[in-house]
Amino acid sequence: MQKPNIPSNQSGFTLVEVFLVVVIIGILGSYAVPAFREFFGSAEITRAQDELANTLRLARSSALGYSKPVIVCSSSDGNSCKTTNQTDWTSGWIVFLDCNEDGVRDVNDATKECDMNNDDDTLDTEDDTEQLVKKQSEMEMTLSATVGTIEFDEIGRLATPGTFTLTSSSFDGTKTVAVNGYGRVTKSN
Repeated sequence: MQKPNIPSNQSGFTLVEVFLVVVIIGILGSYAVPAFREFFGSAEITRAQDELANTLRLARSSALGYSKPVIVCSSSDGNSCKTTNQTDWTSGWIVFLDCNEDGVRDVNDATKECDMNNDDDTLDTEDDTEQLVKKQSEMEMTLSATVGTIEFDEIGRLATPGTFTLTSSSFDGTKTVAVNGYGRVTKSN
């Protein structure tokens, strides 16, 4: 019986070499994961900052366009302004025309004076009372403000300016959105 033909130089990796490669990949990965977390956290908080700034700009533009007060307020249910803990905007916000100027989103805002689509009805039709924006937050961050309500008057100005601060556990630092008395919205890091 003959022996099988086995070459004398065997090729392949030893267990030690494979283990060494796995250790090196693990070390490199331990440096990369926090950097990716910071990158994605920064992108998320920047997106939220942009979304809030654009909401405030839309509210001001709507106040100017409709010549009616527009309110932006913190909301936990997406239908009405919060009555407690108003400066915590983490759960979301709403934007609406406040035609009867009572500071509350209600059926009384649907009058002929607040006819958004100019169809001359005085009934509370859905198109006249619909909110301009309804934002329920999916953010994994904290959004706090110096005010609970931002109210733009019919010429786009504010009685009470406000500053919003965004913080996130996955991003070291804060981002802010500020709106001054003239309605100008600015963002900063």
